[in-house]
Amino acid sequence: MRKAILLSVLFALPALANAFSGKAKVGGIWYNIVTKAEKAEVTADYPIQHYQGRVVIPKTIVYEGVTCKVTAIGEGAFAQSEVQQVVIPNSVTSIGSRAFIYCGKLNSVTIPESVETIGSYAFSGCYNLKNIKLPQDLKSIEEGLFKGCNQLQAITIPEKVTKIGPYAFNGCRDVTTVSLNEKLDSICSNAFSGCGLLSVAIPNTVRFIESEAFKECPSLKTLTIGSSVEKISHGAFEKCGDLKDVYLNGGRLPNLVNNTNPFRGSEVEYATLHVAESLVELCKQVEPWKGFGKIAVNPDATTEEVVATADETIYELKDCNGQIPTPFMKRYELEKWLEENAKFPEEAKAKGLTSGSVGVYFVVEPDGSISNVKAYEGSWPELVPEAERVVKSMPKWNAGKVNGKYARVKEAIGVHFQLSEQEINAARNKGNTGEPIYDTADDMPSFPDGSSSIQAWIKEHLQITDEIKDLGVGRVMVKFVVEKDGTITNAEMMFPMHPAIDKEATRVIESMPKWNPGKVSGLPVRVRYMLPVNFK
Repeated sequence: MRKAILLSVLFALPALANAFSGKAKVGGIWYNIVTKAEKAEVTADYPIQHYQGRVVIPKTIVYEGVTCKVTAIGEGAFAQSEVQQVVIPNSVTSIGSRAFIYCGKLNSVTIPESVETIGSYAFSGCYNLKNIKLPQDLKSIEEGLFKGCNQLQAITIPEKVTKIGPYAFNGCRDVTTVSLNEKLDSICSNAFSGCGLLSVAIPNTVRFIESEAFKECPSLKTLTIGSSVEKISHGAFEKCGDLKDVYLNGGRLPNLVNNTNPFRGSEVEYATLHVAESLVELCKQVEPWKGFGKIAVNPDATTEEVVATADETIYELKDCNGQIPTPFMKRYELEKWLEENAKFPEEAKAKGLTSGSVGVYFVVEPDGSISNVKAYEGSWPELVPEAERVVKSMPKWNAGKVNGKYARVKEAIGVHFQLSEQEINAARNKGNTGEPIYDTADDMPSFPDGSSSIQAWIKEHLQITDEIKDLGVGRVMVKFVVEKDGTITNAEMMFPMHPAIDKEATRVIESMPKWNPGKVSGLPVRVRYMLPVNFK
């Protein structure tokens, strides 16, 4: 029996010897080895990296009698070493994050076509690396992949790559050309910032160009932006001071995130913008496009066929899942544009009005044009026609989308009218038929029960509907006129918010009991007043 037990132990010994999972050095290279899987991954020679000169990684290694296939270069495997040349076998399918980071002497690396993934910052800081051929099955360029490789030259992005990650080629000052593939979808922030690019052609497949993607490319002269670009973030082409020609290949202007200028500091006043013929007039009106020295027709631009919803439904903003209509300028800039382009009606002046606001509904059509313009109910009739006219004249908007297709979407905006102090005095001196409205008086108007009870009265009489609750609006400001007999007229929002809010706020103010009128030199006068209305 003892002999039988001993024999069984002896037979088990070879199996125990071959079952290894851990780190071991073979042929001068350290590996993480799993003999059961017959696989090995190149790993770091820690705590001190002794790798130097030329390193040839074999396809297979033999460890304790087991042949293992080398399938990966592990995370940080050669980091900060003095390796100069590396040959990677076609058995390797992945290169880990920071695998060669700060290998300052690395000047040559052979990456086989078998590699499908390369981790973030894998070659960052390889200052002497000049040429590299990326494998065709690579699916993405990860964050910081070649950051700081300032001697790297021409780059070709493999055809399966759909995204170029943040800082991927940041600081590659000797990269003068880059070939982008026709499956690319997005270029992330700072992807090519600080590169020596002379020209860039962004493919028609790209939809997103993120912040500072090509910032500080001082030699960039020609830029072509593909027809599918939907969004360009701030500073995407900032400080590209040598720009001469920018081509937009789309039938629509790209949406500028937060309406920021992607060309800030690029001296585009000396450059030519080439756009579709249908966009020339729009580009002359809106920033940053109107800042170009010349706007010319781009004969290669697509004339976009608007893919719109099949019906003529006018949708609400809440129906736009992902893309609501937006103006081609910041909202406050558009409101200022409306104010500057609105003419104060003579009829309003004749009735003693010196300011006023009109809320206006309108529809943004699938092509970005404006239709169905109509002022809110209850707006001052003397101001309505001009408010509607100036809204109709707005530059095209970025259209909204419903279920992925352009749609007719309802929007609203406020138009503010304000006479200058000089115009107010001139109107009064002409002896208008309407009595003047004072902004201050010797005795200001007062609520009959005293100022402390005004808000209590408003709270008691304010009608807050479910629609108003859902809007979540807090406090709004309402202007109005206390007439000579103490009645309240001409209530209007300081800043129109929403039809339901605006209507109820002005209603409750105009429904207040008569006030004690304001007086100048002892006589009652019309006085303009302002109060908050709190919906919370």
